[in-house]
Amino acid sequence: MPGTGTALDPWYGESLSQNVYYGKKAVAKYEELYKVKLTKPQRRITEIEGFVNGYYKDYKGGLTYGIGQTGEYIQKGFIEGFKDKLNKVETIFGNVERLGEGLSSELIQLAYRGDVKASHDWVSKFNTGDYTGAAAELLNHKEYQKLKSEGTINSITKRLEVASTVIGQYSPTYETGE
Repeated sequence: MPGTGTALDPWYGESLSQNVYYGKKAVAKYEELYKVKLTKPQRRITEIEGFVNGYYKDYKGGLTYGIGQTGEYIQKGFIEGFKDKLNKVETIFGNVERLGEGLSSELIQLAYRGDVKASHDWVSKFNTGDYTGAAAELLNHKEYQKLKSEGTINSITKRLEVASTVIGQYSPTYETGE
């Protein structure tokens, strides 16, 4: 049975199911172990990615650590990886604070998944103010479409659907100065 282990042997040790946390339990465990207070966007990613205090293989078989950290982020850690993703989002969308915590959290979690690239059609629609079109285009996603056609409802489909809903409901407010 899989378990947390080392980079060389991610399957070593106890059952992974006993060491993986989701939702608020993942946030609490991460904050307890690392003695930090996560921001709302960091909590959003932690809740949906889950937290494993060790190495494991993700559903695609990739070596992963902690809160879905793969590749260069295994060594950098979650907080540094989060900052990189936030910078990427702000490069593409501008200062996300203006969008509110809900939408900014969704954009950052999409970047964390690898779904935010300037070349993506949904990003172009978003940046031109077509939020409804962006929301629909986000779900025109190869992985999402494959899972849905198979009848699979999982954390990937759910998080893309939530992000799509939040994007589609976004309506900027403008101050008139009156």
